[in-house]
Amino acid sequence: MEARYREAVECVLGRTLTDEELAPAASLDALKMTHLFVVQQLYKTEPIVAMNYLRGVIEDSRAPIRTHIYEFSETLIYGAPPKRALRALDLYENVLGGKLDPSETVHRSSLAELSTEQRAVARELTERDRDAAMLYLVDVVWGVSGAERARFIATL
Repeated sequence: MEARYREAVECVLGRTLTDEELAPAASLDALKMTHLFVVQQLYKTEPIVAMNYLRGVIEDSRAPIRTHIYEFSETLIYGAPPKRALRALDLYENVLGGKLDPSETVHRSSLAELSTEQRAVARELTERDRDAAMLYLVDVVWGVSGAERARFIATL
């Protein structure tokens, strides 16, 4: 990613980008949850910065980035069926400092269905990195709004 684009993204986010957020993706379809999370934070107020971020991480120069940004909505994160593994598993394990148990990576259909183990992971992530906790909840419970996740985290 060009230094000027990275600087603009980091200025808007108010923090430096992580290695996972800077990792290249072959195409729009290959974007990881960490990439989408950055775009989600940028696109409403700074769509040009979001576009430049994607230009910096997507290797396919023909990708329809402008269309992707202007049509971006949370359905890109919530609308697709969940994959078997958590998309940002490495991020969670890095923040927690250890591997997650398979029972902590099971997809659920609602926040109420989270297991005791999953609630403990969400609580620990919240204490260490609130954004990672929010992303974990996106990964394990699809279709839950940001407000619902925030309320849930507040009760942990």
